[in-house]
Amino acid sequence: MDYHALYEWIGYIGSVLIAFAMINSSILRLRWFSLMGNLFFIAYGILINAYPVALVNLFIAAANIYYIQKLSLKKEYLKFLNIKPGNLYMQEFLEFHAKELFYFFPNFKYLPEKYVESSFILRDMNVAGLFLASKYDEHSLLVELDFVTRAYRDFRIGRFIFEHHIDYFKEHGYKRILSYSYNRNHEKYLVKMGFQQEMIDEKRMFVQYVN
Repeated sequence: MDYHALYEWIGYIGSVLIAFAMINSSILRLRWFSLMGNLFFIAYGILINAYPVALVNLFIAAANIYYIQKLSLKKEYLKFLNIKPGNLYMQEFLEFHAKELFYFFPNFKYLPEKYVESSFILRDMNVAGLFLASKYDEHSLLVELDFVTRAYRDFRIGRFIFEHHIDYFKEHGYKRILSYSYNRNHEKYLVKMGFQQEMIDEKRMFVQYVN
């Protein structure tokens, strides 16, 4: 067996993981990929007797573990900030994020008169997302837009909306929350948030029941 080639592959994998960490916009994911890269480089350094490489990456791995724990345990300020559907800042927000919005919600059209729920989601007082919804029927809320900016896509905001904020929807008389999905990534997100796929009025939709 060519161990030299195997050792090189371990180094290559570590390099790819570190590179992927550097281009990741989510701080938490950056730390995780950096940590995985460090582990490969620790093994690589030991295998080729390059102990300074192993020691440096051991130190960086420890720092990554520390910050991952800190980020994971940190209690963040999350809040719905209700806004009027015609809010000027919201219009600027939609225009600024237009390309990403089209990817996740290609059929979205800004129709402020439709929305019965329109809110910015604040995370540590930063605008991290936008939630817009209309009434599908008397007891059903249709999510028109549930968009989170790239830096905050770690599912915390989704859980805040559809788990911790669920009593808000219940108090307003909604028995189910509906959403369409237009791509595989959004479907995975909806399933993680507790939605299930159903046919409603001969349309494929995702449903979360408000208990």
